[in-house]
Amino acid sequence: MNTSSKSEKNVKKGSATAVLQNLAYEELRSSLMRGVFAPGEKISLRHLASDLGTSIMPVRAAVNKLIAERAFELRPNRTIVVPEMSKSKLTEITYWRMELESHATSLACDNIDEKSIRQLENIDAEIIKLYQAGDWEGVLSENYKFHFAIYSKAQSTILLPMIENLWLLAGPFTYHSLPSPKFVWNVEEHIHIISALKTGNNKDAAQAMRSDIKNLFNFLLKNSFGEGQKLRRLVPD
Repeated sequence: MNTSSKSEKNVKKGSATAVLQNLAYEELRSSLMRGVFAPGEKISLRHLASDLGTSIMPVRAAVNKLIAERAFELRPNRTIVVPEMSKSKLTEITYWRMELESHATSLACDNIDEKSIRQLENIDAEIIKLYQAGDWEGVLSENYKFHFAIYSKAQSTILLPMIENLWLLAGPFTYHSLPSPKFVWNVEEHIHIISALKTGNNKDAAQAMRSDIKNLFNFLLKNSFGEGQKLRRLVPD
């Protein structure tokens, strides 16, 4: 009996399974952060597997991991859903977003270069163009790129995953609440952030990021109530 050959096959099979699970996890995580899923939406493992072009097993493992991270919710009847948002939850997420993302922006001031500044300016120009065209999916995708292009320059392996987790929790609610005729994109906020990063002004950069996040929170808090707005409501605490 060639036990060595069997062992090697098992290792390769295990490695392939781990790769598929990780790919499914990263894709679902990214989708949640970008608002592909809506608050309260029921999750079908079979449909996810079909969309991702894989089997149910790696998808189930990825979903279970996201349930543990509170990005998905497993209800008593075994139904898996995207969590709804409450006022207290939104308030707490926003508090920590302001704290962590402003700090990351301050750190980015010390590491950002001219190439990265040009990248941010190009992304912001694209956001304005997409907003004027009414392409909300494009706007929100580019806004995600804008923020994480900055946070990556903080060069912190601790801070970045913490920020990603907050976006993971807030993504579905935020992204399904913003496409509203009441929301006006404030181009000045990103301009202030870029300007402070250009001059290396840590304090101003951090404050500009705080304002960007706080203004979004104020809009969501004010406009996420009302009849006939299932995707835009805050559930009671």
